[in-house]
Amino acid sequence: MQSIVPTRRAPRTPFIIDARLVVGGIYVIVHALGAPGEDMRMHWGLYHHCHPSDGGYKMHIKDNTGIPGLWSYDHEFTASLMKSFLLVGVMRIGHCAIDNNAALRQITERISRSQAPPGFSQLTCRTWVLTAVRGFRDASYVQCQSVTALETEITAWGREHYHAALNAQQPRPIVDSSLCVLPPAP
Repeated sequence: MQSIVPTRRAPRTPFIIDARLVVGGIYVIVHALGAPGEDMRMHWGLYHHCHPSDGGYKMHIKDNTGIPGLWSYDHEFTASLMKSFLLVGVMRIGHCAIDNNAALRQITERISRSQAPPGFSQLTCRTWVLTAVRGFRDASYVQCQSVTALETEITAWGREHYHAALNAQQPRPIVDSSLCVLPPAP
């Protein structure tokens, strides 16, 4: 009878969600909402990356309550951000220590989900994100001169990569805003 001797296995490489994501980074997430040939409609959200392999917190509002004008707030931990369906990409706009995610949540939870934010004519996922970014800027988590200019940068970048998302081209882009002051990636 032959004995089986266990073979040595190579050490496992730790799972990394995406090495381009910076731990502590605050990102704007953009998803495609249309089909080929339709207008380029995008869903905006936020993401705080807390751990290289475990992931981070996704924050956004969804128009799924069934009540016109009332949106639901979602703040959930995810390890599958980069696998999101129709993800256009993510843009780093700021930084928050990983143990301070509750502060980001407090800022986002205070934003109305039934009324247009100040300075906007209606409540949408985009106006909600821009209002959150203003709150993050007031708390020094985001450092940029103009949220309006940042909106223009994100919109142009989203349109540039929109069709690649519809065609499921990989990898999806992860970029730094050119308008925000960001700590260097480690």
